[in-house]
Amino acid sequence: MQSTQCISCKHYIGGGFCEAFGADPIPKEISIGWFIHKKPYKGDNGFRYERSEEYQALRGETS
Repeated sequence: MQSTQCISCKHYIGGGFCEAFGADPIPKEISIGWFIHKKPYKGDNGFRYERSEEYQALRGETS
């Protein structure tokens, strides 16, 4: 199960993976929403949560 922050992030690849963690799965604390990934997290390679344009469009948001 992925948190909304994961599936709405522009760095999310799918299947529990994202650009931030490369070949490693998204850490449990982030994937289930215990840690909001707007702050640094060990091993995130400098990536942070950024809402994807697709998700914004689905919600009717404008950038």
